[in-house]
Amino acid sequence: MDAVRVQAREVVETPLPKVQVLGIDETRRGRPRREQDPTTGTWHPVRDRWHTGFVDALGTGGLLGQIEGRTVADVLTWLATTPPTWRKSIHYVAIDMSSPYRAAVRTGLPHATVVVDHFHVVQLADKMLSMVRRRTTAEIRGRRGRASNPEWKARRRLLRN
Repeated sequence: MDAVRVQAREVVETPLPKVQVLGIDETRRGRPRREQDPTTGTWHPVRDRWHTGFVDALGTGGLLGQIEGRTVADVLTWLATTPPTWRKSIHYVAIDMSSPYRAAVRTGLPHATVVVDHFHVVQLADKMLSMVRRRTTAEIRGRRGRASNPEWKARRRLLRN
């Protein structure tokens, strides 16, 4: 374990590489853990099941940091641990369409431009198209769509291309 601690200390104490495009995204990790307060009997979260990862989205810096939680305060706390010169070097921040991440970036990195990563844009577009496709098919055919219907044949094209 001492060897792991030494190696981890070297990695953690290494200064962050300059980043022009910072990526922020959440990862689900297990189940939340709660403990009961013996005096009040109420339950309080001890560990959040969501973690937020910070990555170098353009370069080769990889994972820059990971924190427990996905709130504005969690992101701002991590950003506060980074040097001001490092934060100034960030020009763009790629996020999913999460309003807490957007608010945190606007507060902690006001000079950076917020962009939505393409995966989430395509996912939302596909979801909206499917809603329209279902509604239109029900109105025209009076039933659910089938794979043989023209409006359903090209259903996965957006995801493939």
